[in-house]
Amino acid sequence: MKLGLMMALFGNVPFEQALDRAAAAKLDAVEIGVGNYPGGRHVGALAELAASKTRARDWAAKSPTAASPSAPWLSRQSLHPDRATAKAHHEVWRHAVKLAAHVGLDTITGFSGCPGGSPDDKYPTGRLLLAHGLR
Repeated sequence: MKLGLMMALFGNVPFEQALDRAAAAKLDAVEIGVGNYPGGRHVGALAELAASKTRARDWAAKSPTAASPSAPWLSRQSLHPDRATAKAHHEVWRHAVKLAAHVGLDTITGFSGCPGGSPDDKYPTGRLLLAHGLR
């Protein structure tokens, strides 16, 4: 078993510093936010990483072995009733899957959902999603 954390905890610091903190805490793995919710500060341009195996591997190599990436993490609303929002969120998901494949990961974690349970709801509902076995 590996002990890890969601890097959103360190979302206010640069990627390398966040990795240093995870390694200093003797963590084995990190789930790195790649877009939508929780944002993608630690990946920069996700579409560029997803488009290039070399760039993706260079990005993943920044992580020390002690706290290696275990999965890209994103929450999305691919079922959002607003088609533009749904499409944008789904596109980030597609990029995350490509990134995972480029760096040898077979798991994506996150939440999926849509705004509320009724037309009057103002806050999103979500469901835990673990996509495993992507290869």
